[in-house]
Formats: sequence, structure tokens, C-alpha cells
Amino acid sequence: RAYLACYYGGSVVIDITDPAAPALLAEFPGMENSYQIEVRDGMAYVADGYNGLRVLDVRTPSAPVTHAQSWSPSSARGVAMRGDVCFFTDRYGGLFAVRSAPLRTHALSPIPENISFHGVAPNPVRDRASTSFTLRRGGMTRMSLHDVTGRMRAVFIDELLPAGTRHVDLPLQRLPAGAYWLRLQSGADTVVRPLLLLR
Repeated sequence: RAYLACYYGGSVVIDITDPAAPALLAEFPGMENSYQIEVRDGMAYVADGYNGLRVLDVRTPSAPVTHAQSWSPSSARGVAMRGDVCFFTDRYGGLFAVRSAPLRTHALSPIPENISFHGVAPNPVRDRASTSFTLRRGGMTRMSLHDVTGRMRAVFIDELLPAGTRHVDLPLQRLPAGAYWLRLQSGADTVVRPLLLLR
């Protein structure tokens, strides 16, 4: 088998038993922007440009299952395994490391079933940023911004939304420079993205 990161084409598993006739076995779920894959012990570690490090169970190659993820500040670009540590790089955030065994560590969180939260751009930001997200099911939805102490500094959305994709403008002119967390909650699912505000 070959595991391929296809940039905007996501990630795929190819059967190369017959090199003259490679066949698509599966596409990884929820992958929109994959840069690199490393496979070890039945798990695929993917540098996903929108979602940080994604970890998928590929023990059944024709049916990969998303297992966990670790967010990064902007866009995960590379991944490498050394021992039981997975290193991944981020375009603006540098190098990150998470322990792969046990797989679900404090740095990894379950993939939300209802929310696909896309990246914040630009990040770092000076005055205004934007983001988008998709809800698979409608429901009460809140998008809020928190500082590193956990204090809520802004609420961008707090309403009942139908299923679908939303684009959100994030006016940040009145906030001081610093590190923040953009939190999106809908129903039982919560996703958090880092945001760095510069002045």
C-alpha cells in the first residue's frame, strides 16, 4: 500500500500490489489540505494544513477512521515519527511534539462529529481576521474569543444556526496584542483554534 498526501486533494490509500495498475483503496475522511503522511503501527499521522496533526486508524486500509488530532496555530506542513513521539511543523508556529503511545494524550483531542472548523486567516493577525466553519447538523452555536487566562474577550456568534457553511469576520482592533483561543461550540461539540494578535 501507498499512503499519499495530495495537498488540496486530501489524502488517499493506493493499492500498489500491481505497480502497473495502481488502484484507489480509500480517501481519508475530512481531509482538505494534506501536506505529509507518516504511517506507523496501523496509524497514519497526517500534517493537515487546516486541522494540525490528524491521526487516523488505517489498520483496515480501505476504511480509515479519524482517531484524534492536535491543533496547530496556522497550517501544519510536515510530520515525522521518532520512537513514540510524533513531531510536526507549523507554518508560523514552529515545531510541535506529541507522544503517540498512549495515543490519546492531553495534547490530542477527539475529532468533533458535527463541526468542521477551518483556519483563521491571517494568523498572526493585526486588526481583522476571518474564518469559516461547517455544521453537519444545525443547532445552538457560539463562537467566542478567550485570552490565555480563559477570560472571554469577545463573542462573534451566539445563535441557533442551520446546517451549512458560515464565513465569519473577526474584528480585533480593540483587543491588546497577545495569544488568544477562538472557541466554536455547537451542541456537544467544541473546537478551539489558536490566534496570535500583533500590534
